[in-house]
Amino acid sequence: TYEKMESGDVSVDRERVNFLTIHKSKGLQFPVVILPSIGSRGNNKKNGKPYYYDEEFGPVVNSRDETAPRNAKAINYLYERCKESMEKQELAELKRLFYVAATRAEHRLLFFGTHGSTTNSTLTPEMGGLDFLKNLAKSDDKPNSFLRLLSQGLQNAPEQPLPIRTNRIPPLSLSDRFSTLQNLEQKLLKYLGTGFRPSEKQIAEPPSADVTKRLEAFYALGSTAPVYRKKKMTSPSEMEHWFQGSRTPSPSTPLPSLAIDPLLSKSDLESAFGTLCHHAIEATIRGNSPDIPPSVSRIFQNAGLPVSDRHRLLQEAVDLARAFFSSPMGESLLRAHRRRSEFPFLLPLPAPDGSTVIVQGIMDAIFEAGDRAIILDFKTDRSRDPGAHQIQMECYRLAASAFSDLPVTTYLIYLREATPVLLEPLNPSVQDSRVFLGNLAESALSQP
Repeated sequence: TYEKMESGDVSVDRERVNFLTIHKSKGLQFPVVILPSIGSRGNNKKNGKPYYYDEEFGPVVNSRDETAPRNAKAINYLYERCKESMEKQELAELKRLFYVAATRAEHRLLFFGTHGSTTNSTLTPEMGGLDFLKNLAKSDDKPNSFLRLLSQGLQNAPEQPLPIRTNRIPPLSLSDRFSTLQNLEQKLLKYLGTGFRPSEKQIAEPPSADVTKRLEAFYALGSTAPVYRKKKMTSPSEMEHWFQGSRTPSPSTPLPSLAIDPLLSKSDLESAFGTLCHHAIEATIRGNSPDIPPSVSRIFQNAGLPVSDRHRLLQEAVDLARAFFSSPMGESLLRAHRRRSEFPFLLPLPAPDGSTVIVQGIMDAIFEAGDRAIILDFKTDRSRDPGAHQIQMECYRLAASAFSDLPVTTYLIYLREATPVLLEPLNPSVQDSRVFLGNLAESALSQP
């Protein structure tokens, strides 16, 4: 099947502190999430790159007047246009990352960071933490960090009490920092013993067993190696893959061909095209103009696909999305007051040994229509075989309670014909289905 490309496998232990990048945390949620260094600007460069690449004009160099001052603005119009476009893309990506990071928290979200310099002269040391945070960034500033985005977001928040607590730590002067370090050194020496004062010779030599023992105790390092548990997280696609291996294949029905099919077969771009179609559908739901996402653009570039062929694939994806939204099901999705696209979930299931196995996935779309919650999964397959997706859709059905309390109906949408295919539940009993899927997930995890 040709679906969205999934991110790399992430092993998560709910009983331990997990350190994850924001990208790796997609689809996961935790009771408490901590975001450190939100004032960091990352790879932001104030003066931009020396050149940009424009798909229409090729490389665009930052040309300057040699007789002008060093800080003079570039005179290359194309360079300025590319730079502005890149800044908009980077800002959009920053907002997407911040949204993903902030929505990983189930109950409590903690931010830590330093703000650095600011151009807002209205800030005063006497300001409370929340007021200081609100006024940190001006409304017309270009935010270059999560902290600046948060500041501008709070400025636009409604004037009502917010469930936010802040603790502003004033900066230390150099003398205060020196005193603090001296106090820490004295406490350490007192703990280790007055006879321990590392010299250059002592530092070069291995510390004695007694010193090592006391240092380990001081830092609470311990000497016991951590015990790692067996992986207890899987995905609907992994479960489906294992299940289909033991399933007798059912006859499939060929679907209408597309003009770009020879191109897909020649360049092995089926998965990338599936991702492109999903992106076009999500963009339409959000009211945005469909484009080629960076992940797909890199695949096209690595495959040596000409720009004209890339536009052909994008146009085909847009046409398929439009055909779907012109159908009754597509119109219902757009009319729905409660709807979500790319809805992430974690589904806990009972394992045979009494433990819990977690199924992590993302639904293409879920919405409420009348007295039902409807789940849609979009397929770009060349043939119709609903049975090949039964496990995946059953996981979605059980996980839908995170979105709605209404009874759930699941549909496959084969985009080549834009016709919904109803999938009935595997078991009438939700509990029986949970037990069945739990056994299946455990079996999938036990495979090499």
